[in-house]
Amino acid sequence: MIKNIENIEKISCFDSFEGNDIPEFNKYNFIFGFNGSGKTSLSNIFNLISAKSNYPEEKKIELFQDLKNNESSKIKINVGNNQKLTYPPTENQNNRTIFVFNSSFVSDHVYDGTKGNLKKFNVSSTELNDPDIKKITDNIEAKEDSIKELKKKIKEAEDEFAQIKKNHNSDFRKHFANRNLSVDKALPSIDKIPNDSIEQLQEKLSIKIKEHKLSKNQKSLEEDVQSFAQLEFLEIKIQQSEINEVLQDSVSKIATDTLTQKISDFQETVNEEDVRKVEPWFKFGNELFKTVSLNQNKKCPLCDSNINESFNDLIKSFSAYFDKEYELFIDKIDEQISVVDLQINALKKTNTNYEKLFKLYIKYSDFINHSPSEFTTVELESMLNKLKGELNNKKNNSNKQRTFDFTEFASLLQAHNQVMEELSVYVESLKENLLSKIKSPSSIESTIRNTYKSIVYKELESKLNGVEKYHSTCDLKKKTEKEIEGLQEEKVQRLKDLKIEAKKVGEFLIRLGINHFTIDLNEESEEDNILVKYKSQAQIKSRLKNTLSEGEKTALAFSYFLSKVTIETKNVNETIVVIDDPISSLDDNRIYNTASIIHNVFRDYKQVFILSHNFFFLKYIYPRFRRDKNSYLVSSGAITTLPESLRNFQTPYYYMVESIISFLENNEKNYDEARKYLPNYIRRVLETFFSFKYAKLKRPRQENQSPGLDDFISSYINFESLPNITVGEITKENIKDRLQTINNVCDNFSHGNMQQLENTNFIANETLDSLGKDCLAIMEFFDGLHYQNINEINQNDN
Repeated sequence: MIKNIENIEKISCFDSFEGNDIPEFNKYNFIFGFNGSGKTSLSNIFNLISAKSNYPEEKKIELFQDLKNNESSKIKINVGNNQKLTYPPTENQNNRTIFVFNSSFVSDHVYDGTKGNLKKFNVSSTELNDPDIKKITDNIEAKEDSIKELKKKIKEAEDEFAQIKKNHNSDFRKHFANRNLSVDKALPSIDKIPNDSIEQLQEKLSIKIKEHKLSKNQKSLEEDVQSFAQLEFLEIKIQQSEINEVLQDSVSKIATDTLTQKISDFQETVNEEDVRKVEPWFKFGNELFKTVSLNQNKKCPLCDSNINESFNDLIKSFSAYFDKEYELFIDKIDEQISVVDLQINALKKTNTNYEKLFKLYIKYSDFINHSPSEFTTVELESMLNKLKGELNNKKNNSNKQRTFDFTEFASLLQAHNQVMEELSVYVESLKENLLSKIKSPSSIESTIRNTYKSIVYKELESKLNGVEKYHSTCDLKKKTEKEIEGLQEEKVQRLKDLKIEAKKVGEFLIRLGINHFTIDLNEESEEDNILVKYKSQAQIKSRLKNTLSEGEKTALAFSYFLSKVTIETKNVNETIVVIDDPISSLDDNRIYNTASIIHNVFRDYKQVFILSHNFFFLKYIYPRFRRDKNSYLVSSGAITTLPESLRNFQTPYYYMVESIISFLENNEKNYDEARKYLPNYIRRVLETFFSFKYAKLKRPRQENQSPGLDDFISSYINFESLPNITVGEITKENIKDRLQTINNVCDNFSHGNMQQLENTNFIANETLDSLGKDCLAIMEFFDGLHYQNINEINQNDN
């Protein structure tokens, strides 16, 4: 591939050009230049580095003599891999396979301006009417058409894949700034398509992205895992039978029947509050009796009666009450009270732990499927306090039997303990879940990348309705290409000495929209060997100069070029094509057809260069090559990047205005160079400007011509109605005279004849400056906003 033109020294209009500052050439290259800018010279430079089979050495010597300006003339072109192609050439220089279409090609191979001379192709001759070859040719063409459709489908799939990757790469970069998502260039095989749905993969991706954010703070995560481990949700355990036994039991059951009766009788004589007051006395009654036993005259501590004879019986009767059994019984009650207190405290701790658990749940809710079970301890705590009260009452009146209804309590207890069990399992599960999240960010990022990749593949599968169709298409394309190779080999073997040139040229003429005549090759003649047969006439004509129009000659020459290149090219991947203005004298329809054919025929070639001055042609062909393309401008012996003012090849108007502005702003003006283009630019700019300003498409007396500057001055501009303003040196009073001066000078130098040029003689430097300034001031005078916007385009270019 040609990378760039490093140097053109003293060749035609290129005095000393260095091309290292412009972008390297791409696969497809569009070079615009006005007439006389050096396009044809540039196209001929490519001939100088082409292989001998494309351009013979003797022709190169002749061409170089015509192009060079002195003995130091030379060219140097960079073709990559540290290789340079030069002319004059170096020893053993490996020139490239380059086909160049320009005026030199036309005169050498088809028509030199006086007679037609169609050169034979550099291939084995063929028998066009041979039925076997025709069958092979038709078969090849059918398969090539099939491959075009297959390539179209393959490209659509690959473009879809590229777009999907681009979209997800943008999304990936939202989470990983300045990082790119790497997905294979090749479309995936069917076994790489995940089974999960896109929704499932998106959910997985969402979780992994959250995990990645989580993993960046491992210390906090580990601390929270420890917090989970410390949360306990204990069951509430109450021994119903033991509590009932305590409530139902009493000291009186332990005492004798007599004592029981006496105590009962006593208790019946006092109220409940008095019983509580007397209860402590029961506890220390044993000590009291021991004290009484020491007295000789024993009296009852209660009634002061003589109990000497019954004292031993009383001691025996009260022994069950006043010994350790009472203390043990009270301890038993206290034990149950302690158990109840423990459960009440356990409930409080449970509530505290639940608050901690819920906070952790909120913090990690993205990684938890469901919230912890809700519960309330109000009723259960109330019931426990009620039970504790009953036990305290029992303690205060140990001899009274009491009951407690455990029916509702048991139901509350069962429900509470079930929730505690669920929360314990829940905590353990969460702890395990969070432990699994303690991973390195890089490990999670790898999983995220793979998930993105799976989503890309799944989305592609959905868009293509099955990637296996793509691979089947690729396989079919390869198979068809192999079949075409076989058919082409078969065809080459069967080629004979026939007029393939006429056949192929005729085919391309039809594709260019010319079907009213056919050509044949008169091999018996060395001059005017092109035979023209119009469909409407029986006579065959051979004098090309009097037979075909200029447009038809152009179409014939380019059809021959297309035929020659396609026939002689053995490997499109190693072939470079250079095309210089193939549309001279063609109408718009044929210009469009030419653009279409160039794209269809040469888009797969190694490299393509298209040079033209025709905006319509470039406007048609430029969008067809969607990628791998660059555009340039050739002007004044230099090649530069195409300015913004010419971008997309809409009109040269903005570029000409920009050139006038650049000339005026240049501190080191090249007046000699400016004289070649500036008058023409000034005239064309003003004519274009006024055509749009006054919406005029034709001259007053010649409707088939566009209006000139003199028409606007004399017929279209109403100078009396112009505003009374001043722009630069332009006023309402002098604007007509200034326009007339511009018209007189610039019309002669734009397209005047030699006599006019002699009369005008020379434009002084000061006059060039004045004309340029007046041109811009006049534009601003008529439309300040338009002029302002053009200046913005110029600033963008700079």
